[in-house]
Amino acid sequence: MTGNAVEAMVGRAGELATLSGALTDVLAGRGGSLLIEGEAGIGKTTLLRAGLSRLGSGSVEILHGECDDLRQRFPLSVMTQLLGVDPHSPDPRRAQTAQALAQPAAAPDGDIRVVGGDPVMAAVEHLLALVDQLCAAAPVVVTVEDLQWADETSLLLWRRLSRATVQLPLLLIGTCRPVPQRPELQALAQDLDNSDGGTRIALGPLPDTGVSHLAGQLAGGAPGPWLTERLQQTAGNPLYISEFLDVLSRSGALHVRDGIADVSGEDADTAAVTHPLAVMITNRLGFLTPDTREVLRSAALLGPDSSLPELAAVSERSAQSLGEAIREARAAGVLEPQGTRVVFRHGLLRESLCEAIPTALRAALYRHTARVLINTNAPVERIAELILPVPETVDGWELDWLLDNAALLSHKAPGIAEELLTHALERLRPDDARYAPLENQLAAVHQQLGHLDQAERITRGILVRTTDPRRAAQAVWILGYTLLTVGRAEEAAAVVRDALRAGGSLEPRWRARLSALWATVLHRLLRFDEATEATEAALAEGERAADPTAIVHALQIASVLSHQAGDTKTSLLQMERAVALAEDEPELISNRVLMLCNRSAGLTDLDHIGEGAAALRQARTLCEQTGSHRLNMVATMTAERDVEFGRWGDALAELESAADLSDEYLLMFQYGMMALIAERRNDGQSASRHLGAVSGRRAPEGWPWAACYLLLARALGHERAGRPQEALESLAVVLGPEFGQDTTAGVDYFPALVRLAQAAGDHAIAQAAAAACQPRDEHGSIPRALAAAQWCRGLVRRDAELVLGAAEYFRGCGRIPALGNALEDASVLQAAAGDADGARSTLAEALESYSVLGAEWDARRAVARLRPYGVRQGVRGSRLRPKTGPQSLTSTELSVAVLVSKGQSNPAIAGQLLLSRRTVETHVSHILAKLEVRSRRDIAAQLAR
Repeated sequence: MTGNAVEAMVGRAGELATLSGALTDVLAGRGGSLLIEGEAGIGKTTLLRAGLSRLGSGSVEILHGECDDLRQRFPLSVMTQLLGVDPHSPDPRRAQTAQALAQPAAAPDGDIRVVGGDPVMAAVEHLLALVDQLCAAAPVVVTVEDLQWADETSLLLWRRLSRATVQLPLLLIGTCRPVPQRPELQALAQDLDNSDGGTRIALGPLPDTGVSHLAGQLAGGAPGPWLTERLQQTAGNPLYISEFLDVLSRSGALHVRDGIADVSGEDADTAAVTHPLAVMITNRLGFLTPDTREVLRSAALLGPDSSLPELAAVSERSAQSLGEAIREARAAGVLEPQGTRVVFRHGLLRESLCEAIPTALRAALYRHTARVLINTNAPVERIAELILPVPETVDGWELDWLLDNAALLSHKAPGIAEELLTHALERLRPDDARYAPLENQLAAVHQQLGHLDQAERITRGILVRTTDPRRAAQAVWILGYTLLTVGRAEEAAAVVRDALRAGGSLEPRWRARLSALWATVLHRLLRFDEATEATEAALAEGERAADPTAIVHALQIASVLSHQAGDTKTSLLQMERAVALAEDEPELISNRVLMLCNRSAGLTDLDHIGEGAAALRQARTLCEQTGSHRLNMVATMTAERDVEFGRWGDALAELESAADLSDEYLLMFQYGMMALIAERRNDGQSASRHLGAVSGRRAPEGWPWAACYLLLARALGHERAGRPQEALESLAVVLGPEFGQDTTAGVDYFPALVRLAQAAGDHAIAQAAAAACQPRDEHGSIPRALAAAQWCRGLVRRDAELVLGAAEYFRGCGRIPALGNALEDASVLQAAAGDADGARSTLAEALESYSVLGAEWDARRAVARLRPYGVRQGVRGSRLRPKTGPQSLTSTELSVAVLVSKGQSNPAIAGQLLLSRRTVETHVSHILAKLEVRSRRDIAAQLAR
């Protein structure tokens, strides 16, 4: 007597209409996200099933998953399951995704290898790409029940998918209880409240009329007096009502006479009265045989969804005995009929079975279940989820299993590995042979997860106790980089210096690695001459030890030092070698990405623009495949190239795709570029918002140029507001000694500083800025720096031809923003020299550049600067790109829109246009907004028209 179809229609008409409307929308290509909230048994699942039953077969792909408290700490467990990610899947998209996620971690020669990427975040990117591909084939509905038990990464993935529903035929439907309250779930709910396509459905208790109506349909007759009175105790909970009536019916106490359902006479005196819901559900199990209840107890420990082979192994039953128990449980409404899967009809049924097992017995059963699954070669995370509920009992074979599987578990579920390793070490004596390798692994996991305080504590403890030189060196390696990460370079120097003084006890490869770390520390301390000497020594040590890790780390610092000295060609050669050496070393993924990014910057500086873009694309692909935390850095550097070459729409798309930035360096770059674009577009409101987002922040020590875009944006803001002196003061800080270490970083800002100084009448600063822009060695300097220096000399000398020469360079390499500014300055110099015709022609080209960029403020400033000389050229506001409609699309957006109209997925578009999937996603969102449409189908219709 489940009555699910009946329950959904009683008192839920409005909620069902909302759900049906969302389902209709997704069939039309418009996505959305729904969250159905309510207490256990209130009808969330029933409502969901009633809505899905109205979908036509084959018109949409429905993916369903359920969370449970047992697995909530295992990353993406529910999402990989519902998406069918399996290497043996007949669907090549799912099989390829499974293969991409199966990257084992290795630890050769007893070393603990710190994972170079983040396999969990890599999985998120792969799963997002898979959903994109599925949506390109047909509308997709993803339903996940009991989100209150979802792991943090699954909730992160859910939020990312929710943001993508504005552009995909994707409907997300989640259900959750009001408790436990979790910050991640509250953030998800807040996202829905703040989005156009998000809806929250709160299911409350049924009113008295609804209770009576539901009970009448379930019982087959209107409730009589006794039944009506008892139903008041159900608090309007449909599951409670259903279970109560089911108990009465199974006991034979419920009778229907003349259309009235009730319990009367002697039955009324002995009939069960209502109890708390969990007790009512447990009562349902009382109708089962003891043998079936024992099988269900084993199934409950395996989780909400297990396989028949697993259950047969754990319960030690024959196929015939197990089959009889499963059939009885399904007939009683405890299990769902789902082929070879063992699925509980309701999570409360499994919870009740688990809670009914005494604590000591439950621990023993978990251990028994884990040992059985080990013999079946179950995945490590499956074993770990059975050990995790009772870690305090870990004292024997579990420790041996953990020792053998800690590296792989750290790769697949680092958070769980951290917890189990911590519990294991609490129960082992330090002289146990298993203690040291488990402690080493825990130190690496702490660093991998960014738990730097714990990483420091455990590595310092190792250094106090160990007499093993290799183990000490590993600890110093982790501790040194941990201290550098948190800005404690002096402490890192002391730790590494002491280790290097250990003399001959260090293995050659570890001496080489620590020597490279020492060079890194010296560079961070701005002791550049010592860093150069240490780098040469580290390279020599690495070569003698034939250790790629040491060589790559040393080359990384060597390339930075060469770049700072203005020797870009040598820096590029060093980076090229480092990238090649790091290619086959998993722990050097982060170094490889950084080198590719730096190589891209160096190649672009030498005007090898295509090669520079290719290096960035290679870095992006590597980040997406490995989950490297440097993906946001790649997006930011790509945006910087787009800003430099005038692709401002593309730059903003890249910056928006760089989600959840926490790195101070990148954060200042991101908001600085966004503010600069807004200022040049005369959008003061957006510029103020971006500048306010990083108000009060300081550039990281040793990296003052992190604030370069912020400084220029602030200066332009003051200039636009008619405050030339404040504009000058804002940008003049780049003349300070802390900005003088990098000879190339400031070349883009000195011409603007010279112009601002001249406008404010401060010729001393103008001269100082021009002098600072002059390269130390013109023969080895990058072309952009030489052009900037020529530009500055032209401004100081009032020589238009010098500035026009710089403009010619910018025109040839496609740096449109610099071209427009140089032409503007040249036109002012021409007008001041009496060459009105030349000034007018040069101004026209400057305004044409500004029109392409949408740089409305630059255009207004240029016209205003020429007006006193009688050179008239109206601001070409009418030629600026419109805000909406097909003409508002940038060239990249138009290319994306064309491919969207052909039905291609975001990953496919990304591959063709050499963009990231996240950037394409952002472009599609912009296209929908500009075209004022709601779906990818609408984009195709617009282009067709």
